[in-house]
Amino acid sequence: VEEQIERHLRMLDELGGRGPGLPEPEADDPEGVEAAALGERLALAVMTAAMLEIGLDPEIVEPGDLGLLTDADPWGARPRDLPRTSVPTARPARAGLVLVPGFYGNEAGSGRRRILGRNSSDLSAVFFAARCGAARVEIVSRARALMTADPLFLPAARPIPQASLAHLEAISRAGSPVVHREAIALLMASDIELVLHGLESASGSIIRRDVVDDPGLVTLVHHEGRDPGGSSRRRDGERQDPAPAGEEGVGTITLVGPGVRSMGAGEDGVTGLLERAGIPAVRVLPGSTDGRLRLSTRSTDLRAAAAILHEAFCRPRPSDRS
Repeated sequence: VEEQIERHLRMLDELGGRGPGLPEPEADDPEGVEAAALGERLALAVMTAAMLEIGLDPEIVEPGDLGLLTDADPWGARPRDLPRTSVPTARPARAGLVLVPGFYGNEAGSGRRRILGRNSSDLSAVFFAARCGAARVEIVSRARALMTADPLFLPAARPIPQASLAHLEAISRAGSPVVHREAIALLMASDIELVLHGLESASGSIIRRDVVDDPGLVTLVHHEGRDPGGSSRRRDGERQDPAPAGEEGVGTITLVGPGVRSMGAGEDGVTGLLERAGIPAVRVLPGSTDGRLRLSTRSTDLRAAAAILHEAFCRPRPSDRS
């Protein structure tokens, strides 16, 4: 913690030392929640200083002041009242630029900070957008867009310029932690447009409820190191599909999208393609449906199998894009 505080102090010095200053964890913090929320608040201090440096004057608002009031669970809190429409029900105290920390809310009644779980800053963003009647949420991260696969696993993964919320929900159900599941549910109940992009460019992926997906769209979701016979938790606390029971060293691949409907699963389809490439013992798993194909293979073959399937089936391909 001291190392991180020093890092933030150096940034503030470079920015002229302005901003709200560095917060300290609350002394009464039996669950360690205040310490966990400190990182978000340190980043808020640096962000404020950076905005002041370029002539902006942001208002800092606690999540509870914009309606993100939670239950008492310290580490897996859920908003007490989820907005279900995009009709504004809350507004900042004054017009202009508002900074609100994500990742936590304020417990109803006590006001204590409560962590929303891993990968939950996007849940915060969509919650506030719905509460304040915003038309768009932009999430800027190292993942520069919604991709055809995890680019850290498959460098050949390609960005998907636009997709429907139904497709985003489908890959989330397959175990991809791109966007928090409850954030997707809020988006499905509204007309908010979601934009995912990186720092280097405002271009990325546009995701809306009314998008009609390319009939050939396919996204690959992989899992390695799964517990045989059990299910594992994602970063947002949701359960993933279980690995095949009774098998060790098993990896799973799920192909999701409308393009899956035209795939065959047998000798003339996906499993045959992998066997001809020297990857045996590929199985089609329960849970495969129209638009979703689940496969298992040995963990040692997972990356090679994923690369073959991605090249053969995952769109958009470079030739598909203008």
